[in-house]
Amino acid sequence: MSSVFAAPPGPGCSEIALPEASELVHRIVERGRKLLHPSASQNYTYDKRSLEENLDDDGRVAESMVKWYRVRVVEGKPISKLIRIEGRDLTQKELDEEDRRENGFRQQLENSGSKKRDDKGESTFFSESELERRFEFRVIRREIVEGRPSLVMTFRPKGVPNAGRDLKEKILGQISGTLWIDEQDAEIAKLQVSLGESVSFGWFGIAGSLHRFQLGFERIKTPDGIWITLKNAFSLRSRILFKTLDLRRTEHSSGFSRE
Repeated sequence: MSSVFAAPPGPGCSEIALPEASELVHRIVERGRKLLHPSASQNYTYDKRSLEENLDDDGRVAESMVKWYRVRVVEGKPISKLIRIEGRDLTQKELDEEDRRENGFRQQLENSGSKKRDDKGESTFFSESELERRFEFRVIRREIVEGRPSLVMTFRPKGVPNAGRDLKEKILGQISGTLWIDEQDAEIAKLQVSLGESVSFGWFGIAGSLHRFQLGFERIKTPDGIWITLKNAFSLRSRILFKTLDLRRTEHSSGFSRE
C-alpha cells in the first residue's frame, strides 16, 4: 500500500544516540499541553487551495473540483471560509450560506471549545499512558526536514484487549504510520498514517466497510516561531450499504500573515 507522502531516504545526521521512544512521546504530549491555550500572538491568516477528486473503480479521476478558502486562525483554532470554486467567485447565495456556516462554527467554538477537556482542563484526545497502551513506538533515525534536525518515529497498534467494539476502536486497531518530530521543539513536522486492513461496521459488516484510509501532512516553523501546515493529503475508499466512495483530497496553504 502506497502512503500519502513517499518517505524520503534518510540522510545521515549526527551520530548522537537516539532517544527512547517513551521519552519522545512524553515530549510530544507535554508540548501539546502547553499549546492548549494559544496566545493572541498566534493569530494569523492564510489561503488554502483544496483539490477534491472522486475516483472510479479503476482508480482514475472521475470528477474533480478546486476550492479556495481564506483561513483565519484565532488562538490556535482555524476558521475556514470558502471564497472561490473552480476559479469563480461565490454567488450571493453561496456567500450568505458561508457566512451562516462560519457564524455557526464560531458560536460552537465559543460555547464548547474546539477540544474536549478533562476535569483538569487538559486535552482528553490521548494521554501519554493511553498512547503507549495502544501503540508500539520506535525511534529509527534522524533526518533533516526543512533544514531542521528531526527524529523519525514509527508506530503500530499493539492490539489492545477489548478494542474493536465500535468503529473508532476498530480503526485505531489498524492504524500505523511514521512521524517526523522536530528535535528542538517536539513538534510534528511530517506525518504519514495508513490503515493496515479493511474495517467493517454494522451487523456483520452489512452497513459498510472502510478499505483504505491514508492521511499525511507537512509543516514548517516560520521565522517568528509559529508552526504552520503547508500541505495536507487525505485518501479513503469505503462502502456504505451498496454504494462505494473512493476519494482523495489534497490541500496546499500559502500567504501566511500575522494579525
